[in-house]
Amino acid sequence: MSAFCRAVFALLVLVGCGSRSEPAVPPRTICDGSDDLRFWAGVTGGGMTAVEHDVLFENGASFFLIDGRCRFWVKPAENIFEEVRSGVLDPGTLAELADDFRYDHWPELEGSYFGDVAAFDADNIGFMDREVAISCAANCLGDSTPPDVVAMREAYVAWSTRLWETGEAVSGDLRANAVEHSRPPEDWSREWRPVPWPASVPIESFAVPEGGGRPPIVVLSGPDADALRVLRREFLDGEHGDFPSAGHSMLISDADGPLYFVNVRDTTPFEDERGVISWLPR
Repeated sequence: MSAFCRAVFALLVLVGCGSRSEPAVPPRTICDGSDDLRFWAGVTGGGMTAVEHDVLFENGASFFLIDGRCRFWVKPAENIFEEVRSGVLDPGTLAELADDFRYDHWPELEGSYFGDVAAFDADNIGFMDREVAISCAANCLGDSTPPDVVAMREAYVAWSTRLWETGEAVSGDLRANAVEHSRPPEDWSREWRPVPWPASVPIESFAVPEGGGRPPIVVLSGPDADALRVLRREFLDGEHGDFPSAGHSMLISDADGPLYFVNVRDTTPFEDERGVISWLPR
């Protein structure tokens, strides 16, 4: 070996011994080709909610789900009453999502974090698969919250909106409940216009009176589900008066009959007979 080669070799050995590279993070897979639910991110609410809104929060006030075939289901963060939409992630979008949510780093981020104690009624946000659970309460603003978890929280609303805007409305069953209320003052009732009940299942068969406890949740299928979806869209589009994003329900009434507050939500393929995804925290 020439003197020049020996010098180069010695330099390479010195550099190799004097530097340390961080161990590579093993890649984790969301889309494994299965029909199983592989990824959940969602807001699980904060503060008090009306009993008739229980159905809206069963799997998160908002959420998005991804299965092993890269199909997604999303209920947007902007409005708890909105429809669920579904679609399929292409490889580039999946890689971008996994990066924004630090998916390869989930095992090292696993845990529960608490943020601003002054925001006791703020939303809680979670990220889960079948191996790791990460949750963050009260805005994730506490000093103990890792920056990556804060970044995941900030990415959630943007991804929720993006997926919902690219997806298509789901069909299938709806879950619904109803509470009979006393009629509101005249000036209040002018803001919302109650409409007739459009389904074949009698609303009085499952509605409870105001103050009667938590209303049962019924599953509506076929034409009944389709009719309620149309009605929900009309309310959301303002065709029956002002319909805010939170705190209110669809108003149902026939002529001078009882007034009902009604809420509905779309089902997803991963729910059990109770309407919940069993491995999510309750």
